[in-house]
Amino acid sequence: CDDDITRLSGMPQGPVRDQFLAGRNMIRSVLGPDALKLLSARPGERPFIAGGPSISLSHCSSHVALAVMATGRVGVDIERADREIDIREVADLSLTPRERQQLDRLAVPEVCHRFLSMWTCKEAVMKALGTGLRLAPNLIETLAEDEKDSSVISGLQVWTTTSKAHGLIISIAAHSANKH
Repeated sequence: CDDDITRLSGMPQGPVRDQFLAGRNMIRSVLGPDALKLLSARPGERPFIAGGPSISLSHCSSHVALAVMATGRVGVDIERADREIDIREVADLSLTPRERQQLDRLAVPEVCHRFLSMWTCKEAVMKALGTGLRLAPNLIETLAEDEKDSSVISGLQVWTTTSKAHGLIISIAAHSANKH
């Protein structure tokens, strides 16, 4: 908690501070009031609870997502479904050649949404693996063999959905410690 107070004191008022507080409040409401005392995290690293469940946080605009898993590793990512992005600027660093080919075959209105779906999958996988962006996103293949709601990526089960009511794309990646 002292680390949180130190981090908060260095944050200006605004969205980043609001997201930080919302994430901490969500952890407290889901895992109990003492969870923050056990929470460890350094800026840019995944939060963890020593001896506790695996957790992952993601922030997007005014939304915060929290994934909790009793055993194993979990990662979550959310993005605004209407976010505009120039894919040409990020494609080489973000996508595999097969993923770029898939986007090239889509109609223009679908490209950005599909890219964001791929990106949330990659980010959830990187969080669950504990690598963050130290693992190049273009090394993670998100194409499923068929169009199921889930797929296996880097040994992790990954689920992606779009919440039309909230305008968000959400991906969760999980690996159970009980599976080999």
